[in-house]
Amino acid sequence: MKFSILCVLGISILLNPVHAIIGGFVKTSGQNFVLDGCKRVFSGTNKTIFCSNVIGSQKKTTWLSLSWNKIAPGWITLLLYAVTAHNLDVIRTWAFCESCSTPYITFSGTTMTVDSIALESLDYVLAGASQRNIRLVLTLTNNWSDYGGMDVYTKALGGTYHDDFYTSTTIKAAFKVLLFPQINHETGIAYKDDPTIFAWELINEPRCSGSSTTFPASSSCNADVIVAWTDEMSKYIKTLDSNHLVTTGEEGFGLPVVGTSPSNTYVYRTDAGTNFTATMSLSAIDYGNFHLYPIPWGLTNQP
Repeated sequence: MKFSILCVLGISILLNPVHAIIGGFVKTSGQNFVLDGCKRVFSGTNKTIFCSNVIGSQKKTTWLSLSWNKIAPGWITLLLYAVTAHNLDVIRTWAFCESCSTPYITFSGTTMTVDSIALESLDYVLAGASQRNIRLVLTLTNNWSDYGGMDVYTKALGGTYHDDFYTSTTIKAAFKVLLFPQINHETGIAYKDDPTIFAWELINEPRCSGSSTTFPASSSCNADVIVAWTDEMSKYIKTLDSNHLVTTGEEGFGLPVVGTSPSNTYVYRTDAGTNFTATMSLSAIDYGNFHLYPIPWGLTNQP
């Protein structure tokens, strides 16, 4: 049986990049996380990390996003102390930056290339997190346009609709190139072999529609489309990386109706294109997550 975690707001951290041995890979057993053969409960927080390798290979300046403002590198140690002082040991953060000044990916025709030099900023974050026994849930792209997202692929590879990301053979092949062969420049450890990574998260809040009116949802997109894409991509990741957990990043739509809550309430429907119950049944999805926005979802005063 799979289970879910709730992402909450927090802060992100970074430290000088000296790798530390963090232990084994996190696994699941029934409704529990397991680490080195023992059941574990992790305390997590959710924060985007905005990294930019701005001075080439000689010096990196890394910015962290806190309430959408840039924070200078001098605050990094203080932020790290705050995270550890609150006994947090997992941070969910972005492993994408398709529209940054130094983007992680580039396109030439239908060929996508991962820029390993641009990814040195993410290398730096991973190495710093490992020093304090902190693991990272790495989100691979965004449904929304912040920092790039799915529509960057759609635009570059000739798509028409936002949900072409889920169905286009060309776009799916490009997405599969991503991070898994990456070797961390700071530690020399392949991402797939680094226990600092708690899990791969496929998309932040996948839906049929996104931020752009240029790439609207097609009339054929529904929850079955995104569930099929999730099944394909999660199984593919497992063929490349059997060490790490895989999760969806979805908001949790399609939940079973509980108590007296009306079944037509937003969270219980699948209109947006995801079905939590269906994705939790997929063999290569290790655990679930949901993003709780009770007021926009119309859940005020609901049991």
